[in-house]
Amino acid sequence: MQKINYQKQLLEFIKNLDYKPKLLLHCCCAPCASAVIDFLHPYFEITAYFYNPNITDEDEYNKRLGELVKLSK
Repeated sequence: MQKINYQKQLLEFIKNLDYKPKLLLHCCCAPCASAVIDFLHPYFEITAYFYNPNITDEDEYNKRLGELVKLSK
């Protein structure tokens, strides 16, 4: 079974874009999202969707959300 190279498919998709489409991007925290957002931002109008049900501590949740908001600015 041949593995699919999604990075290659993404680059091919980007190469053929003639507009900046909208993209809803799931983000669990700023460190995970930063490289992805930096890479995709020139090609997509990104809306970051912060969601991580594994964060049970409210302070930790607010800290991660706050860092993502800072990153988005």
